[in-house]
Amino acid sequence: MKVRQRLGLVSASLLLFHAAPAQSFSIIYKFTKGEERRYKSTVTTQSLFESKKSRVVTVMTEIFETHRTDTVYEDGSADITLIRDSVIVTENKKRAKRESEESLVGIPIAYHIAKSGALTIVRALERLTSDQKADLESILKSLEKKKGLVPERNVQVGESWQFEVPITQRSSSLSWDGSVKMTFRFAGTERCGGNDCAIIRADGTSSLLLSGDDFSGTISGTSRGTMAFSIQLGKDLDWFIETEAAGTIETQRGTIKMKFASGFKSELLQ
Repeated sequence: MKVRQRLGLVSASLLLFHAAPAQSFSIIYKFTKGEERRYKSTVTTQSLFESKKSRVVTVMTEIFETHRTDTVYEDGSADITLIRDSVIVTENKKRAKRESEESLVGIPIAYHIAKSGALTIVRALERLTSDQKADLESILKSLEKKKGLVPERNVQVGESWQFEVPITQRSSSLSWDGSVKMTFRFAGTERCGGNDCAIIRADGTSSLLLSGDDFSGTISGTSRGTMAFSIQLGKDLDWFIETEAAGTIETQRGTIKMKFASGFKSELLQ
């Protein structure tokens, strides 16, 4: 009898456990009028290009701070302005100079984000070169009416969501077509910096077709990362993602094999 009673209690407890509603958390970006933030980011990339006659390995580290200003409107949308300062460290001095000249350092980039999180308007492109405009507009056009890294709704621990972005770019010397597919999972909550944070895990794949006047190629890769998102403040506090990719380029002189490994870390300074 005692055994049956205990089994009955266990069964009742299990039923109550499964019947209890799971707690959900609001993971939504929030904008504060006039708020200014600074993020520090570090990007480290190692690349390998190999053909029958040569083998080139380049390691580059880029450290930059981004100053972000929010202009919030009554309908809940906002204009986000970003200005970044950059320091590039690389083994190849000529490449470092070129990368510095081609980067968006000191150029204000503004975009409009709807209350839902969708990107709708790009502004402040006057100082960009034609190729820079083409690259940026291509990326943002791909993101149009897409959700960002967070679901912009209430989610339960263990819930996941997908994010896919087609990437298309055309310029005078290069074009590419491809996509990035990411799966995000709400892994749980933690205390970080005095805030209740949603810990979001990410896994993804990417593929790219390249073509130019005298070459063509393919690149594919995988990515994984983690974000700490403040539930109360509605902003990402820090996140990290690492990517590995490989591919080949066919030229008139032969085949070039490529391998890439990169890491990106961003943290909120203020």
